[in-house]
Amino acid sequence: MVEKLLNLYKKYEEIVNYLVVGVAVTVFTWIVKFIVVSFIFDVEIVWQNTMATLLSDACGIIFAYFTNRKFVFKSKRTDRWNEFVAFASGRVGTTIFDVVAMDLFVWAFGKKIYLLAMIIVSVVVVVANYVLSKFFVFKDDAEHGKNESNSSEAE
Repeated sequence: MVEKLLNLYKKYEEIVNYLVVGVAVTVFTWIVKFIVVSFIFDVEIVWQNTMATLLSDACGIIFAYFTNRKFVFKSKRTDRWNEFVAFASGRVGTTIFDVVAMDLFVWAFGKKIYLLAMIIVSVVVVVANYVLSKFFVFKDDAEHGKNESNSSEAE
């Protein structure tokens, strides 16, 4: 049984690690937001609530970059700044999509489907973030890994 689980993990290691890191990033972001709203901003004031969200999301993006780089995609790139900018840009884009999609769902269907809308939008955002990271941000690492495995098989 343990061997089967290990084999499954090895087969889907990147996706499993991505999901685990995603949970860690979410918890980290919530903790940052809790600290910020407890000591700095008053969430009953709209602009301060927005600032608390933006600050916690920015911290979450930074934390997500380093954890995804190390534990999920195992990046070896030396141009970290360009890699980070690409990663952060993708995350900002999916955050904007998240906000717009949730507003559209609520506008079209009202609050009665809010939880369903959150689930749908969250799934789309998680998949989009993975695809952006895998094929655009950490792309060179994936290709480099394939080339290494091909050259070692040839030897």
